[in-house]
Amino acid sequence: MPEPEGKQRLTDKHYWDSVHSAPTTASAVAQVGGTSHRRALGLVPRSWLGDYSNWVRWERLYPRFLPKERASRVLEVGSAPGHHLVELHRRWGYRVFGIE
Repeated sequence: MPEPEGKQRLTDKHYWDSVHSAPTTASAVAQVGGTSHRRALGLVPRSWLGDYSNWVRWERLYPRFLPKERASRVLEVGSAPGHHLVELHRRWGYRVFGIE
């Protein structure tokens, strides 16, 4: 659909498809001005590239308060696109379920 005269789209479907196509993790290398973060910063530990709130959640809160049994079950309501559940299974072997 053509844009009205003088109006420019701020984003498009391709952009949002790329944002939600793969998990957003510290290991995903974003491109900035044609240079990746990894190349610009050199080889640094993954944990340095993540944001603080995710670090607190995954490294401090969850290990302290979530059950230790690998067969524990997790239900996430509003789970799309599912990256959170995948990480819970990957880290602790939980049986995960999601409802969207």
